[in-house]
Amino acid sequence: MITLLRASYQDELRVPIFTGLSTDGYPEGTDVINGTEFHCIDTGAKYRYDIENDGWHEIPSEGGGGGDLSEWDYSQKLIKTGPNNTLIGKFVGTAVPTYAFYTESKLAQIELSQGVIKIGSFAFNGCSGMTSISLPSSIKYIEHHAFQNCLKLELTSLPSGITSIGYNAFSSCRNLALKSLPSGLKSIENYVFNDCQNLALTSLPSGVTSIGTSAFDGCGELALTSLPDGLQSVGNRAFFGCTNLALTSLPAGLTTVGSNAFQNCTKLALTTLPEGINQISNYVFKGCTNLNITVIPYSVNTIQSGAFSDCLSLHSISFKKRP
Repeated sequence: MITLLRASYQDELRVPIFTGLSTDGYPEGTDVINGTEFHCIDTGAKYRYDIENDGWHEIPSEGGGGGDLSEWDYSQKLIKTGPNNTLIGKFVGTAVPTYAFYTESKLAQIELSQGVIKIGSFAFNGCSGMTSISLPSSIKYIEHHAFQNCLKLELTSLPSGITSIGYNAFSSCRNLALKSLPSGLKSIENYVFNDCQNLALTSLPSGVTSIGTSAFDGCGELALTSLPDGLQSVGNRAFFGCTNLALTSLPAGLTTVGSNAFQNCTKLALTTLPEGINQISNYVFKGCTNLNITVIPYSVNTIQSGAFSDCLSLHSISFKKRP
């Protein structure tokens, strides 16, 4: 084991000091800027990490370069300068840490290495200039707020092995253009795709049982033609303003639909409601101008304020008697 110090730091600024590094290991958690040299506090020998050859290289005291002197910063979090003063990133490890690239507005693209399992919360939050990210098949978890406000991110697919996407993970990713979601998802969390204006999904994974608050709020291009058969609950404002949503039915097992859930879904063309619903919530179908429900299920015992407000195609409704 050796103890390394940034060689460019003055003696009176002997920070940051990285302890416990060995010459056969990767310098996890370090942030070596533009190939900056490190030196061993005990011997004074100088080192540079070569990520391509996966090892520390001692720099000769006279002449020579001591390893690859490329433009990459040698750490888990790697950055180099790209065109037009943008940044190009690379990450090596198993989990992208919380806040790893938080609000790095100049980051244009990044590659995550195979072996990354988790993207931590807020990892790329606010990377407003990032247009692309290479996601390996090893990823299983994307934590909350991970990509929020990545306004230019143009992802069209996610790795199939992902089983969990946290709340707000892609909120306000306005260029997000996913065609499908990983089949292992069991829930669509609160605000996860809120304000993703170009999201044009046509289906959801069959195992999804819940859709959270504002999950697809403001997704004007969302074009689902059906919802999963096992769906049990839809949260408040879940599909608010999804003007291309053209559902003609809801799953039979659906029991809870929150306030404003389908408000202003102008193509929604339901003619029936599931028998298990006991409440039609506030403004749930407000502004659904193509809605043409003719019968209210016997299970419904409450219709709240504005539930069918501005439903211009709704002419008459009858209430089904309990059997």
